[in-house]
Amino acid sequence: MNAENSGAVFQDLFQETFDEFNRQGMLRRGPHAKYYEYKQYLETLSGVPVNNLWTDIYHVNPMAKEKLGYQTQKPLPLLERIIGVSTNPGDYVFDPFCGCGTTIHAAEKLGRKWIGIDVTILAIQLIQNRLTTAFSGKTDYEVKGIPKDYQSAVALATTDGLRGRYEFHIGPLGSSRGKLSGISKKKAPISG
Repeated sequence: MNAENSGAVFQDLFQETFDEFNRQGMLRRGPHAKYYEYKQYLETLSGVPVNNLWTDIYHVNPMAKEKLGYQTQKPLPLLERIIGVSTNPGDYVFDPFCGCGTTIHAAEKLGRKWIGIDVTILAIQLIQNRLTTAFSGKTDYEVKGIPKDYQSAVALATTDGLRGRYEFHIGPLGSSRGKLSGISKKKAPISG
């Protein structure tokens, strides 16, 4: 086939395929449509159809061991599914409001790198405890932004203004400088 007649060959091939689909009733065109559409029927497709209603994952029961006291806490299997289908091992997962750390827990369990940020020291401490318990202390992470001594705690508590204790409003990572409590896998790109 040369370049001169390739267009005609493809046109003939397309016309044959179009005629066959039309004869089988596999094409449709609405009354005001310009183009035909290919019809697909569920029984002719292979595989299992994806459903957007996940009924196999239940909410966190108030009496469950998993429940950590956050009203917005999501079930671990839900975050595992979301992270599992939307990232690959080694990818970063970022949770700017990590609360009780369910996203962090799921990311660690699935082999993802992660960054979690929260404005309360209690949340960061809860996540540290959760990771230690779930992974027997075998996770490698770094905590930044929590005062390490009395003097830095007083400085954090008494600093006012945009560059002070509310610095996290500048952006999700801001220029933390010890004002933003965060937790991340080692070698995560958070400046200190």
